[in-house]
Amino acid sequence: MKSAAPACLFFLLATFVLTWPLGLHTTDQVTADGGDTRLNLWIHMWGYNAVKEGRARGFFDANIFYPAPKTLALSEHELSNQVLFAPAYALTGNPVFSYNVVLLGSLFLSGLAAFALAHRFTGQFGPALIAGFVFAFVPVRFAHLGHIQLLTVFWSPLAFLFLDRYLEKRTWTSLTLFSVSAAMQAWASFYSGYFLILILGFYYILFHLGNRTRPVWRDVWAVVVILLLVVPLAYPYMFLKSYFGFERDLGEVQLFSADAGIAAAQPDDDVGCFAEPPDRRA
Repeated sequence: MKSAAPACLFFLLATFVLTWPLGLHTTDQVTADGGDTRLNLWIHMWGYNAVKEGRARGFFDANIFYPAPKTLALSEHELSNQVLFAPAYALTGNPVFSYNVVLLGSLFLSGLAAFALAHRFTGQFGPALIAGFVFAFVPVRFAHLGHIQLLTVFWSPLAFLFLDRYLEKRTWTSLTLFSVSAAMQAWASFYSGYFLILILGFYYILFHLGNRTRPVWRDVWAVVVILLLVVPLAYPYMFLKSYFGFERDLGEVQLFSADAGIAAAQPDDDVGCFAEPPDRRA
Protein backbone atom coordinates (compact mmCIF):
# COMPACT_ATOMS: atom_id res chain seq x y z
CA MET A 1 0.00 0.00 0.00
CA LYS A 2 1.67 3.20 -1.25
CA SER A 3 -0.04 5.32 1.38
CA ALA A 4 1.56 3.40 4.26
CA ALA A 5 4.73 5.53 4.43
CA PRO A 6 3.02 8.95 4.63
CA ALA A 7 0.50 7.52 7.11
CA CYS A 8 3.35 6.25 9.30
CA LEU A 9 5.01 9.65 9.23
CA PHE A 10 1.74 11.42 10.03
CA PHE A 11 0.94 9.25 13.06
CA LEU A 12 4.55 9.41 14.26
CA LEU A 13 4.45 13.21 14.24
CA ALA A 14 0.97 13.30 15.77
CA THR A 15 2.08 11.04 18.61
CA PHE A 16 5.14 13.21 19.31
CA VAL A 17 3.22 16.50 19.24
CA LEU A 18 0.11 15.42 21.16
CA THR A 19 2.12 13.83 23.98
CA TRP A 20 4.56 16.74 24.28
CA PRO A 21 6.90 16.94 26.16
CA LEU A 22 7.07 13.20 26.88
CA GLY A 23 8.88 12.48 23.61
CA LEU A 24 11.87 14.47 24.87
CA HIS A 25 12.08 12.57 28.17
CA THR A 26 11.43 8.94 27.28
CA THR A 27 14.45 7.63 29.19
CA ASP A 28 13.85 9.22 32.59
CA GLN A 29 10.24 10.37 32.94
CA VAL A 30 6.74 8.94 32.64
CA THR A 31 3.25 10.39 32.80
CA ALA A 32 2.19 11.51 36.26
CA ASP A 33 -1.16 10.12 37.35
CA GLY A 34 -1.05 9.36 41.05
CA GLY A 35 0.44 5.89 40.94
CA ASP A 36 -1.20 3.88 38.16
CA THR A 37 1.77 4.41 35.84
CA ARG A 38 4.11 3.00 38.51
CA LEU A 39 1.81 0.03 38.96
CA ASN A 40 1.69 -0.69 35.25
CA LEU A 41 5.44 -0.28 34.89
CA TRP A 42 5.92 -2.85 37.65
CA ILE A 43 3.46 -5.21 35.89
CA HIS A 44 5.48 -4.92 32.68
CA MET A 45 8.73 -5.64 34.49
CA TRP A 46 7.17 -8.58 36.31
CA GLY A 47 5.91 -9.98 33.02
CA TYR A 48 9.27 -9.50 31.33
CA ASN A 49 11.20 -11.23 34.09
CA ALA A 50 8.67 -14.05 34.39
CA VAL A 51 8.81 -14.80 30.67
CA LYS A 52 12.59 -14.47 30.52
CA GLU A 53 13.10 -16.79 33.49
CA GLY A 54 10.49 -19.30 32.34
CA ARG A 55 8.19 -18.81 35.35
CA ALA A 56 5.03 -19.75 33.45
CA ARG A 57 3.52 -21.78 36.30
CA GLY A 58 4.08 -19.04 38.85
CA PHE A 59 3.37 -16.14 36.53
CA PHE A 60 0.39 -14.89 38.56
CA ASP A 61 2.07 -15.44 41.95
CA ALA A 62 3.48 -11.93 42.04
CA ASN A 63 5.64 -10.47 44.82
CA ILE A 64 2.77 -8.52 46.42
CA PHE A 65 0.20 -9.18 49.16
CA TYR A 66 1.84 -12.38 50.41
CA PRO A 67 0.51 -14.95 51.32
CA ALA A 68 -2.50 -14.31 49.04
CA PRO A 69 -2.26 -16.43 45.86
CA LYS A 70 -2.22 -15.28 42.21
CA THR A 71 -2.03 -11.62 43.18
CA LEU A 72 -1.03 -10.44 39.69
CA ALA A 73 -4.68 -11.08 38.80
CA LEU A 74 -5.68 -8.18 41.05
CA SER A 75 -4.92 -6.08 37.96
CA GLU A 76 -4.56 -6.65 34.22
CA HIS A 77 -1.54 -8.79 33.30
CA GLU A 78 -1.01 -6.84 30.04
CA LEU A 79 1.09 -9.67 28.63
CA SER A 80 0.66 -8.73 24.97
CA ASN A 81 2.37 -5.41 25.69
CA GLN A 82 5.60 -7.41 25.90
CA VAL A 83 5.60 -7.28 22.09
CA LEU A 84 6.78 -3.68 22.52
CA PHE A 85 8.22 -3.67 26.03
CA ALA A 86 10.47 -6.75 25.87
CA PRO A 87 12.61 -5.76 22.83
CA ALA A 88 13.04 -2.23 24.17
CA TYR A 89 14.10 -3.45 27.61
CA ALA A 90 16.38 -6.17 26.20
CA LEU A 91 18.20 -3.53 24.15
CA THR A 92 18.40 -0.74 26.73
CA GLY A 93 17.86 -2.21 30.20
CA ASN A 94 15.81 0.92 30.96
CA PRO A 95 12.28 0.13 32.20
CA VAL A 96 11.15 3.76 31.95
CA PHE A 97 12.16 4.00 28.29
CA SER A 98 10.62 0.60 27.58
CA TYR A 99 7.34 1.62 29.21
CA ASN A 100 7.27 4.80 27.16
CA VAL A 101 7.82 2.73 24.03
CA VAL A 102 4.62 0.87 24.91
CA LEU A 103 2.72 4.08 25.68
CA LEU A 104 3.78 6.04 22.61
CA GLY A 105 3.81 2.95 20.42
CA SER A 106 0.24 2.13 21.38
CA LEU A 107 -0.95 5.55 20.17
CA PHE A 108 1.06 5.33 16.96
CA LEU A 109 -0.01 1.77 16.17
CA SER A 110 -3.65 2.47 17.05
CA GLY A 111 -3.73 5.23 14.47
CA LEU A 112 -1.93 3.15 11.86
CA ALA A 113 -4.09 0.06 12.40
CA ALA A 114 -7.34 2.04 12.25
CA PHE A 115 -6.03 3.78 9.13
CA ALA A 116 -5.38 0.41 7.47
CA LEU A 117 -8.86 -0.82 8.35
CA ALA A 118 -10.58 2.36 7.13
CA HIS A 119 -8.50 2.36 3.94
CA ARG A 120 -9.63 -1.19 3.23
CA PHE A 121 -13.28 -0.15 3.45
CA THR A 122 -13.03 3.24 1.73
CA GLY A 123 -10.01 2.93 -0.56
CA GLN A 124 -9.27 6.60 0.14
CA PHE A 125 -6.27 8.06 1.94
CA GLY A 126 -7.86 11.17 3.47
CA PRO A 127 -10.90 9.61 5.15
CA ALA A 128 -8.77 6.70 6.35
CA LEU A 129 -6.24 9.12 7.87
CA ILE A 130 -9.01 10.98 9.70
CA ALA A 131 -10.45 7.70 11.00
CA GLY A 132 -7.05 6.63 12.29
CA PHE A 133 -6.46 10.00 13.95
CA VAL A 134 -9.82 9.98 15.71
CA PHE A 135 -9.36 6.39 16.90
CA ALA A 136 -5.85 7.01 18.24
CA PHE A 137 -6.16 10.52 19.66
CA VAL A 138 -9.75 10.97 20.82
CA PRO A 139 -9.52 13.24 23.92
CA VAL A 140 -10.70 10.63 26.40
CA ARG A 141 -7.55 8.60 25.74
CA PHE A 142 -5.44 11.43 27.16
CA ALA A 143 -7.50 11.31 30.34
CA HIS A 144 -6.25 7.74 30.81
CA LEU A 145 -2.55 7.95 29.98
CA GLY A 146 -1.82 6.18 33.25
CA HIS A 147 -4.11 3.29 32.30
CA ILE A 148 -1.99 1.84 29.55
CA GLN A 149 -4.22 -1.23 29.37
CA LEU A 150 -6.93 1.07 27.99
CA LEU A 151 -4.58 2.54 25.39
CA THR A 152 -3.21 -0.62 23.77
CA VAL A 153 -6.21 -1.21 21.54
CA PHE A 154 -4.45 -1.42 18.17
CA TRP A 155 -5.12 -5.17 18.12
CA SER A 156 -8.85 -4.44 17.67
CA PRO A 157 -8.73 -2.82 14.20
CA LEU A 158 -6.21 -5.46 13.17
CA ALA A 159 -8.64 -8.18 14.23
CA PHE A 160 -11.39 -6.52 12.15
CA LEU A 161 -9.03 -6.18 9.20
CA PHE A 162 -8.00 -9.84 9.21
CA LEU A 163 -11.57 -11.03 9.83
CA ASP A 164 -12.79 -9.07 6.81
CA ARG A 165 -9.95 -10.48 4.70
CA TYR A 166 -10.83 -13.95 5.84
CA LEU A 167 -14.51 -13.57 5.08
CA GLU A 168 -13.59 -12.37 1.59
CA LYS A 169 -11.00 -15.01 0.64
CA ARG A 170 -11.33 -17.73 3.33
CA THR A 171 -7.59 -18.22 3.75
CA TRP A 172 -6.03 -19.95 6.74
CA THR A 173 -3.47 -17.14 7.08
CA SER A 174 -6.10 -14.43 7.54
CA LEU A 175 -8.08 -16.63 9.92
CA THR A 176 -5.04 -17.32 12.09
CA LEU A 177 -3.98 -13.66 12.11
CA PHE A 178 -7.51 -12.69 13.12
CA SER A 179 -7.54 -15.19 15.96
CA VAL A 180 -4.16 -14.11 17.29
CA SER A 181 -5.05 -10.40 17.05
CA ALA A 182 -8.30 -10.94 18.96
CA ALA A 183 -6.51 -12.97 21.65
CA MET A 184 -3.74 -10.40 21.95
CA GLN A 185 -6.33 -7.69 22.54
CA ALA A 186 -7.74 -9.75 25.40
CA TRP A 187 -4.18 -10.19 26.71
CA ALA A 188 -3.76 -6.40 26.76
CA SER A 189 -7.03 -5.90 28.65
CA PHE A 190 -9.92 -8.23 29.29
CA TYR A 191 -12.26 -5.25 29.16
CA SER A 192 -11.36 -4.39 25.57
CA GLY A 193 -11.29 -8.11 24.78
CA TYR A 194 -14.94 -8.44 25.87
CA PHE A 195 -15.99 -5.45 23.80
CA LEU A 196 -14.09 -6.68 20.75
CA ILE A 197 -15.54 -10.19 20.77
CA LEU A 198 -19.10 -8.85 21.05
CA ILE A 199 -18.64 -6.45 18.14
CA LEU A 200 -16.85 -9.06 16.02
CA GLY A 201 -19.67 -11.50 16.66
CA PHE A 202 -22.26 -9.00 15.41
CA TYR A 203 -20.12 -8.21 12.36
CA TYR A 204 -19.71 -11.90 11.56
CA ILE A 205 -23.46 -12.52 11.76
CA LEU A 206 -24.35 -9.43 9.72
CA PHE A 207 -21.83 -10.37 7.04
CA HIS A 208 -23.43 -13.76 6.49
CA LEU A 209 -26.95 -12.33 6.60
CA GLY A 210 -26.09 -9.55 4.17
CA ASN A 211 -24.30 -11.83 1.73
CA ARG A 212 -26.65 -14.77 2.22
CA THR A 213 -23.76 -17.09 2.90
CA ARG A 214 -23.26 -19.78 5.51
CA PRO A 215 -20.44 -20.22 7.99
CA VAL A 216 -17.91 -22.91 7.11
CA TRP A 217 -16.39 -25.49 9.41
CA ARG A 218 -12.96 -23.82 9.49
CA ASP A 219 -14.51 -20.81 11.24
CA VAL A 220 -14.46 -22.94 14.38
CA TRP A 221 -10.65 -22.81 14.21
CA ALA A 222 -10.77 -19.13 15.20
CA VAL A 223 -12.87 -19.89 18.28
CA VAL A 224 -10.54 -22.73 19.29
CA VAL A 225 -7.39 -20.62 18.95
CA ILE A 226 -8.87 -17.69 20.88
CA LEU A 227 -10.08 -19.94 23.70
CA LEU A 228 -6.73 -21.75 23.94
CA LEU A 229 -4.89 -18.44 24.23
CA VAL A 230 -7.31 -16.59 26.51
CA VAL A 231 -8.86 -19.09 28.92
CA PRO A 232 -5.63 -20.17 30.72
CA LEU A 233 -4.89 -16.53 31.51
CA ALA A 234 -8.49 -15.85 32.52
CA TYR A 235 -8.64 -18.64 35.12
CA PRO A 236 -6.64 -16.79 37.83
CA TYR A 237 -9.15 -13.94 37.69
CA MET A 238 -12.07 -16.32 38.18
CA PHE A 239 -10.15 -17.98 41.00
CA LEU A 240 -9.54 -14.68 42.81
CA LYS A 241 -13.15 -13.67 42.37
CA SER A 242 -14.14 -16.74 44.33
CA TYR A 243 -11.20 -16.56 46.78
CA PHE A 244 -11.90 -12.97 47.87
CA GLY A 245 -15.63 -12.97 47.14
CA PHE A 246 -15.38 -10.04 44.75
CA GLU A 247 -18.70 -8.71 43.50
CA ARG A 248 -19.92 -5.59 41.71
CA ASP A 249 -23.33 -4.27 42.69
CA LEU A 250 -25.61 -2.33 40.38
CA GLY A 251 -24.58 0.97 41.94
CA GLU A 252 -20.92 0.40 41.04
CA VAL A 253 -21.86 -0.62 37.51
CA GLN A 254 -23.80 2.62 37.06
CA LEU A 255 -21.04 4.70 38.66
CA PHE A 256 -18.28 3.44 36.35
CA SER A 257 -20.35 3.08 33.17
CA ALA A 258 -19.60 5.24 30.15
CA ASP A 259 -22.10 7.79 28.93
CA ALA A 260 -22.85 9.32 25.54
CA GLY A 261 -20.37 12.16 26.05
CA ILE A 262 -17.38 10.02 26.99
CA ALA A 263 -15.67 10.39 23.58
CA ALA A 264 -15.51 14.16 24.02
CA ALA A 265 -14.27 14.05 27.61
CA GLN A 266 -11.26 16.27 28.24
CA PRO A 267 -8.30 15.32 30.46
CA ASP A 268 -7.91 17.34 33.64
CA ASP A 269 -4.36 18.37 32.80
CA ASP A 270 -1.85 18.29 29.99
CA VAL A 271 0.57 15.40 29.77
CA GLY A 272 2.47 15.57 33.05
CA CYS A 273 5.81 14.07 33.98
CA PHE A 274 7.58 13.32 37.22
CA ALA A 275 11.33 13.45 37.35
CA GLU A 276 12.14 10.33 39.33
CA PRO A 277 11.54 7.00 37.58
CA PRO A 278 9.94 4.17 39.58
CA ASP A 279 12.05 1.47 41.19
CA ARG A 280 13.41 -0.94 38.58
CA ARG A 281 13.11 -4.00 40.78
CA ALA A 282 10.34 -6.53 40.00
